[in-house]
Amino acid sequence: MYNIIRSLNYNARRDMAVIIALITVIVLPFFVMFVVGQLEGESYGGMTGSVYYITQIGENFIIVMFVILVISCRICASDAGDKTINYEFLSGHNRGSIYWARIIAGIMWSVILTMALFYLPIVALSAVNGWGQELELKYAVIRLLLALLPVIRLSAFFMMTASVLRSSGKGIALGYGFIMVMVILISVLQDVLNLNITWQFAFSNVMYLLSFENSRNIVIDGETVTRFESALPSGMAIGTIVASVAATFIYTYIAYAEFKKKDRD
Repeated sequence: MYNIIRSLNYNARRDMAVIIALITVIVLPFFVMFVVGQLEGESYGGMTGSVYYITQIGENFIIVMFVILVISCRICASDAGDKTINYEFLSGHNRGSIYWARIIAGIMWSVILTMALFYLPIVALSAVNGWGQELELKYAVIRLLLALLPVIRLSAFFMMTASVLRSSGKGIALGYGFIMVMVILISVLQDVLNLNITWQFAFSNVMYLLSFENSRNIVIDGETVTRFESALPSGMAIGTIVASVAATFIYTYIAYAEFKKKDRD
């Protein structure tokens, strides 16, 4: 299995779709900050890590969600169309190791890219301007770590669709449609039916973890600072963990059941 993962990582690093996704994740957040600053006349030169966290990171996750879609599907099923996956069978690898190698590689890439989007801008701004007083650092870190669980949940779903359809292109198309429907459904449930949607959907789960509504003004060293409430209710943390683990297990099990019983011809 280890050699298969290495091979998948090697191919992913040379896949043009993955390369474009990597460039997008690294460059686009800074580009968006620059454009918004120019249009609205704001300066990001003095932005602290916590201010970036509050104002930008949730919006940027929408970008990385589509990147996760592309990479997950490409890693899981890019070789299904040209049948090169059959060489792995001919090399003596069993179906389980071939399948789980793809799941592990896809999740690994999704987590790494998400962490790059989350951490690189925050670390860069904090190194230059400091973390700031708007958020408590320990709770911000907890939220970022918990947000990786629904990211894995999303990646598992996208890989399930690509594996079942045996096509990265079809998986990407279906995943894109799923994202659009999910966003609309969440909006209807929240705005029309006034339901509190958090961990029930992976997207709403991440957005809740990266959003802050309640705040208060406090005085620190003679200056008034807006401090946002960043502590998480215990029920939210438990719901995130249970829902993410359960959904990931279901998605990977469905894909494995299909992968194991059908020939990849």
